[in-house]
Amino acid sequence: MRQLKDGPEMSGADLDFDPARLAPYLAARLPQCAGPMEAVRIGGGQSNPTYRLRFAAGEVVLRKQPAGALLPSAHAVDREHRVMAALHATDVPVPRMLHLCEDRALIGTLFYVMEALDGRVIHDSSIPGVTPAERAAMFDSMNDVLARLHRVDWQAVGLFAQLRSELEAVPFGQAPDGHHGPRAA
Repeated sequence: MRQLKDGPEMSGADLDFDPARLAPYLAARLPQCAGPMEAVRIGGGQSNPTYRLRFAAGEVVLRKQPAGALLPSAHAVDREHRVMAALHATDVPVPRMLHLCEDRALIGTLFYVMEALDGRVIHDSSIPGVTPAERAAMFDSMNDVLARLHRVDWQAVGLFAQLRSELEAVPFGQAPDGHHGPRAA
């Protein structure tokens, strides 16, 4: 397992779940999650809280819904998990999905666990501190990934059935995330 690098971390006081409940649950399901666990929130996210979970054998990443009341289809981490699991079989670079927990009783929300990958979390879209050549390489890489994503046969990887069921469950004129009409920028 590769280590996650770069990106601000927040202290354990920023956790909105009980790590003592999560650790034994993960250890029983994922061998790499055995032993003591350190949970650190990865800062900067504005939607679904993301955490680095450190164990003796390495690290994994947990994404969960935010605590509190949510619209029925908002913060769909289960959808994120299914889409990335489907994309893993393609040449789109996504982390390997390790586990999805749909039992809200465990930590208060749905969550999933994925492998930790090398990379940087960019919090400032101006990307300060990089050279023009580094910036160009970042944009070239981003464009390459977008092109790969557009080449995916979404029916062949099983995303058609998911999209269809989600769209059938949404009233006409309402977006799948519960919004109506144009969105604010």
